[in-house]
Amino acid sequence: MEQSKPVHTLFVAVDGSHASEEAYEIVSKDIFREESDHLVVGHITDKRKEAYLPYNFKQQYLMDNYEAKLIPFGLKARYAGREVDLMRGTKDCLWELAE
Repeated sequence: MEQSKPVHTLFVAVDGSHASEEAYEIVSKDIFREESDHLVVGHITDKRKEAYLPYNFKQQYLMDNYEAKLIPFGLKARYAGREVDLMRGTKDCLWELAE
C-alpha cells in the first residue's frame, strides 16, 4: 500500500524586499508540492508607514502582485494581509495569519 504524502501549509511572509521575494520564489518553486500542500503568502501592514514607503513595499502593490502570482495554484494558495495590531506586534500578527 502506498502512503499518502503529508499535507503541509507553507507560510511565506512578504514585505516587498528582495529577500522576501527570494523566499517566495524558493518556496513556490522548490518546496511547495501542488498535489499535497497549501501555500499562504502573508503581509502585515502598518498604515502609519504607508505615506513614505516605496511603492513595492505598499500593501496594495503586495496584495495585487502576490494574488496574481498565486492564481495558477488555485485553491491551494492564498494571500493573507492585515493591519498590525500595535498592542500585539507584527510577529504575533504574522503567527495569526499563518494559522
